[in-house]
Formats: sequence, structure tokens, C-alpha cells
Amino acid sequence: MVRHFLQTLLMTLLLATFCRAVEVAATLDATEVNPGDGVIYTIQIQGGQTQQLEFPEIKNLTVHFQGQNQMINMMNGRTESVQTFQYVIGSYTPGTYTIPAIPLTIAGQTYTTQPLTLKVIDDGTSPQVPKPKADTPDKASLLTLELAAPERQHAYISEIVPVIIRAWFPPDSQLQRLGGIQPVSKGFTLHNVSQQAQQSQEMRDGKPYIALTWFGGISATKAGKQDVSLAIEAVFQVADDSQPSLRMRNRPSMRIGGNFIAKEVTLTSANQPIEVRALPSEGKPENFSGAVGDFQFDGIEIPQQWKTGEPQKVALRIKGRGNFAIMQAPPLTPVDLWNTYPGQDRFSAGDEASFSGNKIFQYNAIPRKAGNFPVTFTLHYFDPNKGSYQSLQSPTQTISVTGKDLIDEPKRSEKNDQEAPAVDPATIPAPSRENDSLYLAANPLENSNTFLFSLVGAGLLTLAGPMLALLKTRLHDPQRRQSLATKQEIANATKLATIAYQSRDTAAYFAATRRVLQWHLASAWKLKPEAITLADVQLRCASDSPVVAFFREADRYSYGAAPAADDWSTFDVRYQQALLSIAQP
Repeated sequence: MVRHFLQTLLMTLLLATFCRAVEVAATLDATEVNPGDGVIYTIQIQGGQTQQLEFPEIKNLTVHFQGQNQMINMMNGRTESVQTFQYVIGSYTPGTYTIPAIPLTIAGQTYTTQPLTLKVIDDGTSPQVPKPKADTPDKASLLTLELAAPERQHAYISEIVPVIIRAWFPPDSQLQRLGGIQPVSKGFTLHNVSQQAQQSQEMRDGKPYIALTWFGGISATKAGKQDVSLAIEAVFQVADDSQPSLRMRNRPSMRIGGNFIAKEVTLTSANQPIEVRALPSEGKPENFSGAVGDFQFDGIEIPQQWKTGEPQKVALRIKGRGNFAIMQAPPLTPVDLWNTYPGQDRFSAGDEASFSGNKIFQYNAIPRKAGNFPVTFTLHYFDPNKGSYQSLQSPTQTISVTGKDLIDEPKRSEKNDQEAPAVDPATIPAPSRENDSLYLAANPLENSNTFLFSLVGAGLLTLAGPMLALLKTRLHDPQRRQSLATKQEIANATKLATIAYQSRDTAAYFAATRRVLQWHLASAWKLKPEAITLADVQLRCASDSPVVAFFREADRYSYGAAPAADDWSTFDVRYQQALLSIAQP
């Protein structure tokens, strides 16, 4: 029994070592405050936990629950839980307020906090209980627009002028939704507005604001002195000043509690005056395409070896600052050496609003003359800072072009450009038709059925041997086998051309139709089909041949931009004309 008693006593001592009793304490971070200011009231529970407390109502005392926290502390092998509840307490009415003992239930037992006293002292400078205001909260919000370079109050047509756009909201507002920024003034276009606004705390006219900042650009379409303004729709919540709320004692600008109301407003910026100038006509280059800014070449790629009539890809990169969006690919010079076709371009922004960066152009070019030539890219642009046109040339490179000079493409009349010549059905040869009818004369004996069948059978037996020998020879004839292979290739290509035409696949259509024409011409010219190019067609056909015209059309759309919907109505007509001209002697 003594041994059992000692074991029980030891276990009790051990439990007492690792366990502590529940402790509850309440504190205030200040015991005196001014009216309208709040203090932090904290209840801390060590060694236990409870649910959220119910704070008793106290006349003229405002209480806002701030939150609770749960922590686990481990020290010297001892585990202890600490739970805290925090409230902001204050009043607009001076006086002495007693915060009573608050009961808590922890693990089935009741604990109470100690009562505390808070004094609200009126020194004559504290604000009174706020009264409803006549002005609505959205009066404090606004939108501003300013030029990023205020030293220049003018712009040129097509120039993208950098601007800074800011939306200003009250510091205690909560933004819920923003619409897109739109120009209000006519004659202006908004460009490159940054997708994410930069948020900051700003002072304006001596008042604090939450400022949202975007960077963008504007351009004008007509000259003259004009005003530009922007607008944006916003939904945000602001504190309702008609309801009392507290301020943090050590942070007067921070409101605690109170009601919030949602406001849906359209903010419009004040008119920003700007002088828009037309681009000067004096000194304007002949090939000026509308580039406005400051640019330079940053890399070029021109193949050194060429062949007339065969396309190759050229590429160049331009860097700088300006209206990259409307910049066109600089041409290869000398211009009369090349046939060029529209290609692709890719822009990489160098800043958030895409005013600076670099643009890569890639397009196909076909040399028209053989020889060695110095070539270069030439870019004409207008520099708004200098107020004059500039011409920029890339470093000159010498290329070598082999082959035969291409014949100049005949000029088509305006009527021919608008509609393709119709094909006269009478000029298209109709397929032959065999007559399988059997005609018998009304002769009495010789033309009887028996006599005729006998005669035909005897003839067939007589000719059977030579015909079989001739058939065997033809089956193994190389020319015949080549002819059959050509017909099969033409049939396959024709089928692909029909499918591509129905699906409006430009590249597949012209590849297939070009293949059909190449196979037809290869038989006559004793050339490989894939070796026949526009240069060969121009050398062997008349300049006004439909075959030459169709090969030019194929090159134009195969290496250039996609055709318009109306162009497809003329493609098949020109293709049939080319086939017809090959069939005619």
C-alpha cells in the first residue's frame, strides 16, 4: 500500500510539472483617450481556449471586434496554448467608462476577467460625433490626364504622344471594379494603355488619396488646337460618414468600424489642351509610309546568293521609339531589282506602354535581274523632336544573282484589275463522244444477223494474234508508261486543287494548280516539273500568255498576304484560261 501511495504521489508531481492552471487576463493599451479615438482591449487565455466572447453593451461606448489569435508555445519541454481576443473600444462622449468582468467558459469551468476603467477626456480639440454630409463620397474621386513630356504641348498627326493617366480615390475606399479607359474627345485615339495600374498613396491639394496610375498614348487624326479628355467607370466602397466610427489612437487616419456604401461612378478628366500639327509636305520622301518617331536599324539578314524568279526570305530588326503599330516594312533598294510580297512582323515592347522597343520584319523577295548588286534597306520617317523627315539606310551588302532576267510584267488596265476576263465557252474544246450505235442496211442476205456475226467472228480470230502482240508491246512502252504516270500526277494535283479551293486554303491551292501546269509543260519542254519556275515560263511563253499571268498570280499569293474573299472568284477562271492555252496548238 505504501508503494502504491508513493507511485500516485509521483505521478501527481509529474503532471503538476508539465501542466499549468488556466490563466485569464484583460488589458488596455491605454487608459485615457480623446473622444473619437479607440484603444485596444485584449483578453488573453493561457492553458485553455473558448469560443468568441459576447461583449456586454455599455452606454455611449463603441466596441468593434478586431479578431482572435491562437498560438502554441513550447519551452523547456512544456507545451502551452495561448488564445487572444482583441477589440477596439472608444467613445465620442467624454466620461469614465467601466469595462465589467467578462465571464468565459473553459473546459467546463467558468473564469472571469478583471474589470478595467477607460477615461474619455475632452480637451476641446476633439471632433464631435460626425453628422450626415450633403456631399456624396464620390465627390472625392477624380481622373486626371497629363502629358508625359509637358515641355512639348504639341503633337503631329499619327504621332503617339505618351500620357500619364491617374484615378484618385479616398484613402479609406475599397475598389471593387474598374472599367476600361475611353477617350471622350472626338478625333483622338488611345493607344498602349498598361494593363495593370500602379497603386500608391499620394497627396493632392493637401488631401490623401489612393492613386491608380496607367501609362498610355494618344494620337490625333486632324490638325488644329484641340482638347482631349478621358473617362472611366468605377465601383468602389467608401465609409458612410453619417454613421459614427473610431480612429486608431496612434493612427488618426485609420478608421475602425462604421458602415460602408457602394458607389458606381463615371470619372471624367478635365480637358487637356494640345496643338495638333499636320506633317509638313516640304521634304517628304516619296516612299514615306507614316512612321513617326526616332528609329535605327538593329540587325539585317539578306542572303548572298540568289536566282532570278526564285523567292527567298529577308529579315530586319528596327529599334527606337515611336508609332511601331503603323510602321511598314522598309523596302529593299534598288527597288526595280525586286518583286516583293507582304510577310510577317513581330513587335517586342521595351517599356510598359510599348512606346519603345524593336520590330522584326520578314518578307519574301524575288530578284528580277542577274548580276552583282549592292543592296540595302531604306526607312523614311518623321522625327517629331526635330520637326523634319529623316532617311535611314542599313549597311550596304553585295549580292550575287544568277539566272536570266525576268520579262517586265505587263501593266493591266483598271478594268482588268477589277474583274477577270470571262472565258468564252465556245473556245473550250468539248470532249469527243463516240457513237456506239449499230446501223444495218436493208440488204436481204448479206446483212442478216447470222452472216454478220460469222463475218465478225472470223475477222476477230484472224486479227487476234497481231493485236495481242501489239497490246503487249504497248503495255511495256516507256513513253506510254510515262504518259500514264503524268496523267495520274495531273489527276492527283487537280483533286488537291479542288479541295483547297473549297476550303479557301491559298497555299495549298496555288501549290496544286502550279503542279498541274508544271506537269503539262514538262511534257512539252522535256523538263522536270519541279524545275519550271516563273523565269522559265516568261522565257518560253509570250508576255501576255495566260500561263505567265497565272504563275505571277501564284507567286504573288504564295509568298505574300492572304487574298481577299473577292479574289477567289477570279482564281479558277484564270487557271482554266492557262490550261486552255496549253491545250491549244
